[in-house]
Amino acid sequence: MREIELRRWHRNAAIVSVPFIVFQVGSGLFLSGARLFGFVTEGPGGVIRNLPPPMRPADMDMLMVHFSAGGPVGALYRTALAAAVLWLVFSGSWLFLKVRARSRPRR
Repeated sequence: MREIELRRWHRNAAIVSVPFIVFQVGSGLFLSGARLFGFVTEGPGGVIRNLPPPMRPADMDMLMVHFSAGGPVGALYRTALAAAVLWLVFSGSWLFLKVRARSRPRR
């Protein structure tokens, strides 16, 4: 693949992936923040979720998105998102190395 085509694919994949990545990262921050600030603890009977009332509806939605939502469709969503992120990382790294090799002074 020529560099110009790789750049176009990389840019388009990033634009399409951004809303999904932002949603996944935001929901992960929500879940981590709930545990970090003590709203979620582990007790003898399992996980105890003691969230303020405004956070309760979003909590279950975030848990579903991260772990079990959508059955096969949800699994496909999470797998596709992970594949997109990996592709963006590798194609971005490859582009970076190409630019860096070009910009090095020749000896």
